[in-house]
Amino acid sequence: MKKVFALSIISLVVVACSKGPVPTVKSAAPAQLGQGWDLAESSDKTVSLGIAPGWKRGGANSMNMMEFATSGMGTEGMTQEALAQLEQEQQKNDAEVAAELEKKGIVISCIDSSKPIPGEERTRYTVKREKKGPMTLEAAAEAAKEDLIDEKGPTMVDLPIGKAARFDSKSTLRDGGVVTKVVYILCNGDDVYTVSFITENDANSILQVVDPVIQTLRIKPAGA
Repeated sequence: MKKVFALSIISLVVVACSKGPVPTVKSAAPAQLGQGWDLAESSDKTVSLGIAPGWKRGGANSMNMMEFATSGMGTEGMTQEALAQLEQEQQKNDAEVAAELEKKGIVISCIDSSKPIPGEERTRYTVKREKKGPMTLEAAAEAAKEDLIDEKGPTMVDLPIGKAARFDSKSTLRDGGVVTKVVYILCNGDDVYTVSFITENDANSILQVVDPVIQTLRIKPAGA
C-alpha cells in the first residue's frame, strides 16, 4: 500500500512539473505576398494564410458552377445576365461550403483551380482549429499520429509565428491511388492548429506550394 501511495505521489509531481508555461504562437509581421497571391482569413479574423497563384478558397468537394453549367464547353454565347447569375450561384455555393467546413473546425480551406478528376477529392490545403489544450507541442504531435498513415516525423521546424511539428505522409488507397500529405501542428493556448496539405494527384502539385504557403501563416497569439 505504501509503495502504491509513493508511486502516486511521484506521478503527481511529474505531471505538475511537466505542465510548464502554456505554449502560444508569437506575433509576426504581416506576410509578404508575391505577385498573384491573395490572402485568406478566418471568419473571426484571427487566422490568415496565403492563397498561392492558381489556387482559390474552397473545399475537398467544391463544385465549379461555371464548368458544371457549360459542361466544359466554355461560356461563348452566354449572356452577361446568365454569367452574372452563375457568379452569384458560385458565391452562394462557396459560402455554404465554408460554413460547413467551419462547423468541423476548418477555418481556412484552399483548393487548386485545375479541373478536378472525377472520383477524387480536390488537391487542397486547410487550417483546422480544435480545443484540445493547453498541451505541449510534443504532446500535440504525438496525438496527431493517430490520424496519419506511414508518417515520417515529426520534425520540429521554425516558422515566423513560432515552432511547429511537421509530418510527411504517403498512403495507398484501395484503388491504387496515392494520397500525399504534409501536416503541421501548432499550439496556441487552448487551441491546437493542424495545417494540412493534401493531394491524390501528382505529389509535386502540393509539395511545390507547401513551404511558400506555410511561411504566410499568421495566428493571433492566445491572450493577445
